[in-house]
Amino acid sequence: MQPKDPEDGWRYLSDGARDVSIHDGRNEYLLEAPSRDDVHLETLSMVANFHAKQEHGGVHVGRILDIGRPWVHGASCDHLQVSLPYTLGPDFERVPGKPRTQILWLVPITKREADFARTEGVEALEQIFEREQIDTLDPTRISVV
Repeated sequence: MQPKDPEDGWRYLSDGARDVSIHDGRNEYLLEAPSRDDVHLETLSMVANFHAKQEHGGVHVGRILDIGRPWVHGASCDHLQVSLPYTLGPDFERVPGKPRTQILWLVPITKREADFARTEGVEALEQIFEREQIDTLDPTRISVV
């Protein structure tokens, strides 16, 4: 979705991930980006595919995903933290007319932040993000841990 204000960035939302889920969670995924780039469509497809495979255990709140490459070209973030879409409010989280479908936010994070979340917990990382008021759209942001 093209932003009304260029400072807001682009929003990419999966459509159909809920239909391939074999887990309890029927989810769709939101990825925000500083600019338009087809790589984000690839990322959403990868996440939906990962969610559909039994052996991966689903993509749910608190999950950390190693995407195997920078989130955008030249970015310091190469992992995604799955979170609720706090910045968009609770009404955004549920898909109208789609029972049990929840929209989850894919937050780009660095490897150091991913390692920290795995040892100290996602909640601890989110508290640091809130305290530091990170810019999730900044591809060159440095790790906060």
